[in-house]
Amino acid sequence: MELARSGEALGARYRFMERVGSGAVGEVWTVGTGDGRVLAAKLLRTEHTNDPALVERLPVRPPVWLD
Repeated sequence: MELARSGEALGARYRFMERVGSGAVGEVWTVGTGDGRVLAAKLLRTEHTNDPALVERLPVRPPVWLD
């Protein structure tokens, strides 16, 4: 089961476009902005969001522009 749907809003600024990949921990999606930029977003599966050790290992990175 996908964690998001194409066209679905991600906050006020982004929309999910296409699922790029998935694994045991989550999914990676391309997301679009209102001004046409495309970024990547990683979503954790629900069962992992309350795992502090896993969340701590995820790097916090600035936006990655894909276009």
